[in-house]
Formats: sequence, C-alpha cells, structure tokens
Amino acid sequence: MSMTPLHARHVAAGASFTTAYDQELPLTYGDDAAEYRAARQGVALLDRADAGALRLAGDTRIDFMQRQTTNDLKRLTPGQATITVLTNPQARIIDTLTLLARDNDLLILNGPPRRDQLAAYLRGMVFFMDRVQVHDLNRDLQ
Repeated sequence: MSMTPLHARHVAAGASFTTAYDQELPLTYGDDAAEYRAARQGVALLDRADAGALRLAGDTRIDFMQRQTTNDLKRLTPGQATITVLTNPQARIIDTLTLLARDNDLLILNGPPRRDQLAAYLRGMVFFMDRVQVHDLNRDLQ
C-alpha cells in the first residue's frame, strides 16, 4: 500500500484513513460539520493523488476532446474547468473526467480505476488530422 505525498500533513491534521486503490487516503478529520464549513466558507484541499493525470497539447486538443466527451468544451477559456463524461463511439460511459483549460494545453484528471489505461485509450482515438499529443503525467510524477 502506498501513501500520498500529503500523508504527513493529513496525519498532523488528525486525519483518520481508509484504503482505496492501494492507497491510504484521508477519510475524516473528526468533525464533519467543521470540514463542511471550511469547504463552503474558506478553503478545502482534496487529495487526488490516486487519480490519473494527463496533459493534452496541440492545436486541436479541445476539438479532439469535444468529440470524446459529453460537455461543450469549446466554451472553456483558459483557467476554467469542467467535469465531463468520456464515452466510447457507441456512447457507453468510460470514465468521468475533470478538465482544466490552460493557454497551451488541457489538463485531465480521471478516476483511479482507469488511471493507467486512459492515455492509451485517448492515443488510440487520435485521427490522422488531429494535432494533439497525449502526455501521461502519472509516469512523469513517479
């Protein structure tokens, strides 16, 4: 079992832990109401070290993901994010993605069950006219 890079901070803050996808993740800090208030009125940190992370570069990255997902990504401007659903050509759900548009790329977070398969899947969906490169940030962070 592995621990997230923020594990020591979670311990210092009094977290109780659970195990998911071979990672020890914080479950609660002991006062759910206070945690909720902090998230609504201040700042909350969600440790997503178990998630997959990709970076899409290239001129057609938005068009490419527009064809793969259910949201209207063309409306995103740099600095905006959205949650969308990745579907296959038969409209079956593959994964839920969080996308963050930046000036020169698109960052993608996906769930742990498909963390290691998403980059290969998206690379397989690139057509000859697409100008998009899929970079697996999970590999870079290990």
